[in-house]
Amino acid sequence: AVDLKKNHPNMVIVTGGFTASYFYREILEGYPQIDAVIRGDAEKPLIEFLTAIKNNRPWEQTANLAWREQGKIRENPIHYVAGEADLVGFSYSNMSVLNRWRTYVNYIGMPFIWAKGLDKPGNRRYFHLGPTLFPLNIGRGCTGNCTWCGGGARAQLLVNGRPSVTFRSPEQVADTAAEARGCGYEMMHIAFDPGKDAEGYYETLFPLMAKKTPEMRCYFESFSLPSAHFLEVFADTFNGQGSVIALSPETGQESLRHRNKSFSFSNESLMKTIGQAEQLGLRVDLFFSMGISGETHADLQATQDLRRRICRRFKNIGRIWTSPISMEPAAPWHVEPERFGIVATRRGFEDFVKAGSPSGSGLGYFIPGYYQGQSDSDAGEFERLLKSEKCRHHCGLHPNPAKYASPIMGRFHCFFMKQRTRSGLRKARMYSANGRNE
Repeated sequence: AVDLKKNHPNMVIVTGGFTASYFYREILEGYPQIDAVIRGDAEKPLIEFLTAIKNNRPWEQTANLAWREQGKIRENPIHYVAGEADLVGFSYSNMSVLNRWRTYVNYIGMPFIWAKGLDKPGNRRYFHLGPTLFPLNIGRGCTGNCTWCGGGARAQLLVNGRPSVTFRSPEQVADTAAEARGCGYEMMHIAFDPGKDAEGYYETLFPLMAKKTPEMRCYFESFSLPSAHFLEVFADTFNGQGSVIALSPETGQESLRHRNKSFSFSNESLMKTIGQAEQLGLRVDLFFSMGISGETHADLQATQDLRRRICRRFKNIGRIWTSPISMEPAAPWHVEPERFGIVATRRGFEDFVKAGSPSGSGLGYFIPGYYQGQSDSDAGEFERLLKSEKCRHHCGLHPNPAKYASPIMGRFHCFFMKQRTRSGLRKARMYSANGRNE
C-alpha cells in the first residue's frame, strides 16, 4: 500500500474486514497510505463507495465508512448489516472468478497446514483430510461469548453492528452445495453452530442437501453438543463412511469449561454424545485448548485423562487436536484481560501487525502463575512451556489420526516431516541453482 500510494498519489486505498473494522481509528491515524475503512459488512457499502468515487460524489452517504479528510477522521454510522434478504443475493461458490481455481479445490483442506519444503502433492499427502473440502456459508453471527473468541455475540455487535444471528435460506445453501460439488468438491465444511436454535434450521437444510447432493460427505463443527435427533438426521443426509462430527470440549476440567465456553456441557454428556455418534457410524474429531482463562498447568492432567478415557472407550475417534489459542481482536479476554486473569501483550493494531509479520510470533497473552516457578512477566516463557507440554502429551499431528491418535505417534510423524521438509528445501535450492524451478 505504501508503494502504491507513492507511485499513484491520487489512488484511493480502502480496506475492511473484522480486524480493520475494530481498529479503524488506529489504522487511519497511523497509516497515511490508507484513505478509508469500511466497517462491518461491506458488500453493499463497497459498491456505494466505488460508485461515489467514480462519480466524484461526497463520501458522507456511504454506510459504515470511516475516512480521513484534511487530517481529521470522519465516520458514517453503521447502517448496513447484511440480513437474510442480502445473503440470498450473494454467490459463495462461483469459482470461475478465481485464477487457477482448481488449485483451491484440490489443495486447500483440513488440517490447514502448509509445509514450504514440500510440493503441492506432498502437502496434500501429509497435511490434508483427504476429500476436497468446501467451506459452506450458512450465515453470520453467534449467540455465545466464549472468552477467547473474537466472533461472539458482543464482538459482532461491537464491530459489525450485528444484533442477532442471520441464516441464509436453506434452499440457497443447498444450491450452493450443489454448485460446489459441480466444481469438484467432495465434502462440505460447516462451521456455524450458534446454539441450540440452529438445530431446527439444519433439520430443514439437510433433507434438501440429501436431494441435491446425495452421498455428499460433511465435516460439521458442533460448538454445542448435538442432540441425538440431530445426529440421526446428519447420518441420514451424508455419507457416513467419510463424514465427521467435530466436538470442542476445550478442557477435561468441567468447571473451566463452564467458565470459558458459552455452549458448555458435562463430561458425561460428551461421552454419551460420542457413543450415539458411534452407533450411527459417524467419526468424531475432538478439539481441546491449552492456556484458557483460569487454567493452571495442573489442570492439563484432566484433559489428558479425558482424552485417554475417550480413546479407550470408543472406536470412532479420529483426530484429537490440542493447542493453545492466539489472541483475537474484540474477544472478551482481549477487551477485558484483567477480568479473565490474563496479561494481554497484543492489544493495539500495531501489536497484531507485528504478530502477523514473517518474523512475528506469540500467543498475544500469558497467564501469571500458570506454571510453578514461571516468571509472571515473561510471555515468551509461557508460550515455550505450553508448546513443550503440547509436544510431550498432546501432539495430534498424523495423516491417519483415526488409527494413530496417540501423542507418541504424533511426535514421530512431526520428526519424520521435519526430515522430509528439510530434504525438500535442499532439493528446491538445488533446482534453483540449476535454473530448473520457478
